Amino acid sequence: MKNINYGFAQLVTSAFYLIGRIFAVAKLKANNWEKVMVNQININTDQRQKSTAGFTLVELLVVICIIGVLSTLAGYYFLGGQKTKGLEKEASMIAITLEEVKANSATTLAGLNYGVKFFSNKIVVFPAPTYVEGSASNKTLLLSDSSDFALTNFSFAGSADTVIFKKLTGATDNYGTFRVSMIGDATKYKTIEIKGTGLISR
Repeated sequence: MKNINYGFAQLVTSAFYLIGRIFAVAKLKANNWEKVMVNQININTDQRQKSTAGFTLVELLVVICIIGVLSTLAGYYFLGGQKTKGLEKEASMIAITLEEVKANSATTLAGLNYGVKFFSNKIVVFPAPTYVEGSASNKTLLLSDSSDFALTNFSFAGSADTVIFKKLTGATDNYGTFRVSMIGDATKYKTIEIKGTGLISR
């Protein structure tokens, strides 16, 4: 994010420098033109005023185009920043939920330990040892924005997409990693690791 902000700041600085140069050249041209006109004894006042206008139409169009490009880029970077924050939020939400499931298993809440089954747009917490689709005991946590983010790259020991936490210790034999990924940009993701001890790190 720092690199994005730094690059955008450089772009804005360069653009305003260019605008300043255009204004300076335009002003210089206007001043030189006024000197020429003053030396012309056979020209009337109205003609001189029209001839000493500060900017040409082309110069104004260039400035307007630069402002338009800057506005577009500002919107793009702002949207990218918002999505990055959203990615952080999604990863944090998933990690906190996993920590709660581990803690509930370790304290044997209701005499049960729990597992988590992962899908691309949600996780489902279920009473161990077996996941039963549609069970009333299941608790589902959906990603807040599945159009922008997805759970991907599941890599768990002994299971394709399920982690079971043990009673008393909260440890797991299904240690491994997965990603919370930004859809449409493979370079933007957060990796969450579930260690054998049950520790959740990201």
